[in-house]
Amino acid sequence: MLSQAVEDYIRLRRIGGFKFGVQALLVRSYARFATARGDSHVVTQTVIDWAAKSPSPESREVRLQTVIAFARHCRAEDVKHEVPPAGVFGKTYSRRPIAYIFSPEEIARLLAGALALQPKASLRPYTFHVLFGLLAATGLRLGEALRLRFEDLTPEGLLIRETKFRKSRLVPLHPTTTQALQRYVKLRTLLGGDDGHVFVGLNGQRLRSGTVQTIFREVATAIGLDAGPGKRLPRLHDLRHTWAVRALESSPREVGLIDRHMRAVTAYLGHAKVASGYWYLHGTPFLMKRIADACAAREQEEP
Repeated sequence: MLSQAVEDYIRLRRIGGFKFGVQALLVRSYARFATARGDSHVVTQTVIDWAAKSPSPESREVRLQTVIAFARHCRAEDVKHEVPPAGVFGKTYSRRPIAYIFSPEEIARLLAGALALQPKASLRPYTFHVLFGLLAATGLRLGEALRLRFEDLTPEGLLIRETKFRKSRLVPLHPTTTQALQRYVKLRTLLGGDDGHVFVGLNGQRLRSGTVQTIFREVATAIGLDAGPGKRLPRLHDLRHTWAVRALESSPREVGLIDRHMRAVTAYLGHAKVASGYWYLHGTPFLMKRIADACAAREQEEP
């Protein structure tokens, strides 16, 4: 009974537009655990025992909250389902990693490091050189870049299909980025096999995210970006953060134009709402100073 309720719940959430990937794995895991105990309905103690099997406080809380949402859904039709209380494992705080903002010189070194990858007489160095450069020049999510197919390369820019929020968008490119991509595509067509994806590995198949992350860390360490003991190595996703911060730094100062600029950056990045972009505003001292100066000026204007 629980297993069927879980499948109905997952289907309903996905019909509603949610990807529901990790959550689906969790509620299915809970259902197997509960069924093995003989539960036909959600039982609070079973949920807590299942969630407690996770090794960290944060993941235990994620498990708990996921099943709480499922239990509320089930209880709307059958009051025999119990809704576990929140905060059973104590209050946890999810701390968002501090973004690493690359300098232009560091990005140039990163791209040069990618060209030094082995084997030299293969497509591989050029693939990562162009992929890292594209992420730095456009702020694309890694998954968006890896899903690119040849038909997505249009004269107007990159067609990004079915993004994180199930929306498609057109990403215009700077002429230098277009030229680099066109040169790579010619080489890719000759050496990369028949797969329709733009970026492929040595096996001729679409690159996987885990592979790209590993190569990025390898290159970043090789060029000296390793932050050292106790410090975090820059992440590949920080190229997106860097693009966003630099785009916001170039914002005009006129109040009416700031809003338009912020909306343009939001649309280009593929955010679902403008508020998602405000996290980047504290990315550099330059932006923080501009915010502080604007607030001080506004305070002096008020009576």
